[in-house]
Amino acid sequence: MAQLIDVDLLETARDVIADPRHWTKGAIARNEHERTVDPNCDDAQCWCALGAIAKATPEDYEAECRLITRVQNALWGMYEEWIGRPLADFNDAAGVAHGAVICVFDRAIADARKEAQ
Repeated sequence: MAQLIDVDLLETARDVIADPRHWTKGAIARNEHERTVDPNCDDAQCWCALGAIAKATPEDYEAECRLITRVQNALWGMYEEWIGRPLADFNDAAGVAHGAVICVFDRAIADARKEAQ
């Protein structure tokens, strides 16, 4: 059951940052003035990977932790050089583009779907 819920939540998190204009680096979330804000703040305009997960799981710390673990595992399965390194560092790395972050979410979603079958 958690796998199906996680698929929905992962898709929601991915949707939060699907548009590159709604993705950021160096902060969990930013407002229209590019100031760092809480990811669930009404003023938030863009999010990092972790911020998107937090936005998708407001006030559900257990679900947030599950999703971070799923996306982290997808990252490690895709990029050997990132094994053992945090998702936040990947999101913020100079050579990492928006598309790479979206691909990691896509992999996490596919993995969660496979587990749900």
